[in-house]
Amino acid sequence: MTVRMRRVGPGRPVPLADVEITIPAGTPPEKVYTSAAIQAEAGIEDAWKNRGSVDLTKKSKLVAEVRITSLEEWTATLARLGTVPAVSDVDIVALNTGEGRVSFSYTGTTDQLRSAAAQSKLGLADRGGSWWISPASVSNESSEAPE
Repeated sequence: MTVRMRRVGPGRPVPLADVEITIPAGTPPEKVYTSAAIQAEAGIEDAWKNRGSVDLTKKSKLVAEVRITSLEEWTATLARLGTVPAVSDVDIVALNTGEGRVSFSYTGTTDQLRSAAAQSKLGLADRGGSWWISPASVSNESSEAPE
């Protein structure tokens, strides 16, 4: 038996490792389901442990560009950025037609920041040394920012 799992919630679903369960012939269904539940629980716990914890003592600052197509999108992006738990001290650095620049502090690593941003439906991409924030793309991460 194979149990396929994924984490669901805000942002994109996160796949977890499949759990393969060997079932001896003649095993009653209630024992099969109990074994599947126990092994799936262990798989979820392992994935949680391997995520890595956020080092709250490590605080960094980041400046990122934001493509602006409308005032509604700009305000929605800023609102989502404000809901990212790792982010604080959001400041607007510059505004121009079609583009904005924000500066903010965050705790943890940039990978942890990306993961937290994705949960708030934001994409965060490093494009040749320039960071870009955009509404998360469900189908393709490469559409997060212009090249």
